[in-house]
Amino acid sequence: MKKSKLVICLIIFILSCASCATLKSITDVGPVVGSIESNVYHLPYCHYVNYILPGNIIEFANTDSAKAHGYRPCLVCLKRYLK
Repeated sequence: MKKSKLVICLIIFILSCASCATLKSITDVGPVVGSIESNVYHLPYCHYVNYILPGNIIEFANTDSAKAHGYRPCLVCLKRYLK
């Protein structure tokens, strides 16, 4: 339970530090990939995509579509786009 609260706080902190232009670029990255076994989406070139079994991959047209299906962004992907 404590770990999930920490992750939520970290996401809120990262998003609060970002400029609006940076946040817009995160939503405009194009297709993203998720797993039917989790609620996390990744950029297609994220190294964590390699750990998703081929039969479990789900593709979304964009981040808005992934969020609409209940997925959240990968923290590694967020960190790379907020640099």
